[in-house]
Amino acid sequence: MSRHPEGIYEFSAFQLNTREQVLSYKGRMIPLQPKLYCLLLAMIRSDGALLTKEELIAEVWPDSFVDESNLTVSISVLRKTLGDNGKGHRFIETIPKRGYRFIAGVNRRAEGPVERGTEDRQGGSPVGPQFSQAAAIAVLPFKTIASVGGDEVLSVGIMDAVIERLSGFKRLVVRPTSMTRKYAGECADPITAGHQLSTPFIVDGFIQVVDQTLRINVQLINAREAQVIWARKFDERVGDLLAIQDLVSERIARALILELSAVV
Repeated sequence: MSRHPEGIYEFSAFQLNTREQVLSYKGRMIPLQPKLYCLLLAMIRSDGALLTKEELIAEVWPDSFVDESNLTVSISVLRKTLGDNGKGHRFIETIPKRGYRFIAGVNRRAEGPVERGTEDRQGGSPVGPQFSQAAAIAVLPFKTIASVGGDEVLSVGIMDAVIERLSGFKRLVVRPTSMTRKYAGECADPITAGHQLSTPFIVDGFIQVVDQTLRINVQLINAREAQVIWARKFDERVGDLLAIQDLVSERIARALILELSAVV
């Protein structure tokens, strides 16, 4: 697809800023992993034209061999991110056996006023949510309470996927997998990990299977205060582990960004 100039694309109450590579809704930032950003941008720039599955795969995964299931999962996650889950889709239309089309009206502007809540008070330049330099976070390998097929793969895989999504947010310092993988195991203490990693915020989680439902419990911990500041559970039907990993990690990262923007 041809190269387009940078700008801000507006549809419904959403804004996609291509200079900052940020999606926002009514002025609030929405975390979006790089592949989903590329997918959304490609669809928005199509001007309502049909994009075949082959075109989208070539655009989003140009140097990788992926099958249609990757695209299907990504479209599903993107629809959830946009709140496009009803019977009649408002943004992304499926064209059976062919591809997808972005059906919402889109306005593009090269420049415009800085969104409310995204100004630097001294310089007036857009800086996104007001995270301080201390907004560092580490994601620990998720612990398994009961046996799950592919325990270690899922435990570390979800950690990696959450790290990837959080790392896509420029103003959050995320500890890499190479620093956190050593905390795999039931005895890993998140408070100790936070002190050792010099990280004020720790993400810790547990995975278990309950009646064919994969339940993932996640906590955001302030390691300095030894306090849980946010917790949530996510349930998915047992099935394709990679698809579950993508869906759950996207939901976790989105919730974490919203929570962190309120407490940092």
